Amino acid sequence: ALLFEHGAFTATDTTQTAMALQFYLIGLPFAAIDQPLVFAFYARKNTLTPNLVQFAAVAIYLVVALVLMPMFGFIGLVIANSAMLTGHALIMLWLTQTRLGGFGQSQMVLTTAKMSVASLAMGLVILGVAPFISSVAIQVIVCAVIAGLVYGGLLVVLRVQEIAQVWKMVRARIRR
Repeated sequence: ALLFEHGAFTATDTTQTAMALQFYLIGLPFAAIDQPLVFAFYARKNTLTPNLVQFAAVAIYLVVALVLMPMFGFIGLVIANSAMLTGHALIMLWLTQTRLGGFGQSQMVLTTAKMSVASLAMGLVILGVAPFISSVAIQVIVCAVIAGLVYGGLLVVLRVQEIAQVWKMVRARIRR
């Protein structure tokens, strides 16, 4: 609403866009997981496997889109996109495990669990704060700051190792 709801872009358009983004969010973690897995195969000079997996992912997209689009319209396409990203990532995870011998799951699972706890807490705090701010612009700014502080603070409290690396990079950039 803050960025687009002007002129011909109405409140209904904002609602539809928000709904689409919510369904895109389903596939977002899988897209993030997938990219390093693709690079792992590329680093071994195996470009064929990720591309073959993409054919399977497109097939998933087509099936889901053809089934859901008549019922849900453009949201069916969004769900199909998330299904494609999820399918690609899951297949790549399986191939990474079976062909490349895995990737240190125990530490990854622990880090993912800690980050999930921090994300959930951040979301709950924002759900509690947002309704008390009437201005959309102020709501976005205040919620973004609070979200960053809660998430970052919890990553420090939960001792997520990667946060120290990120902080080191940020300090190096600031010093330049």
